Amino acid sequence: MINMITAITIFILTTTTLDAAIAMDSSWSEDKYEVAYENYLNNLDSDNEGVVIASMMYLIEIPRVSDEYDRKFSEKLRNLVNDRYNSRVGYKAYLSLIAINQPELINGMELSQESHMTYFKELAENFNEKLIKEEDFTTEVQSGN
Repeated sequence: MINMITAITIFILTTTTLDAAIAMDSSWSEDKYEVAYENYLNNLDSDNEGVVIASMMYLIEIPRVSDEYDRKFSEKLRNLVNDRYNSRVGYKAYLSLIAINQPELINGMELSQESHMTYFKELAENFNEKLIKEEDFTTEVQSGN
């Protein structure tokens, strides 16, 4: 029970921190982003599924601070895709990996941050529009694949 309360408390504190960071983007220093990024990376190890999923969303949205953090985030996401929780978390981790490894796919996207469910639904829909095109299927049928 204490672990759950601790996880929720940490999540609330870091969520409040990131919400302020996104809202006050220009006034935040790189050091503050690093602290927020580190907190969200740590949240990915939580036993609370909601904390993990929401942290993935915030980690996608937070400005990139260094290649080291991107590497750590990618590594944790790969572990979530392969080893953690259930297919719901794994799928969102997979979408997150695409987003950070191909940032051009999310540039200019306006994703709702009302809830992580809406965010990841919109992310998946946008990826489908950009990555799966009708002509891809036409080409496969014409080539006999």
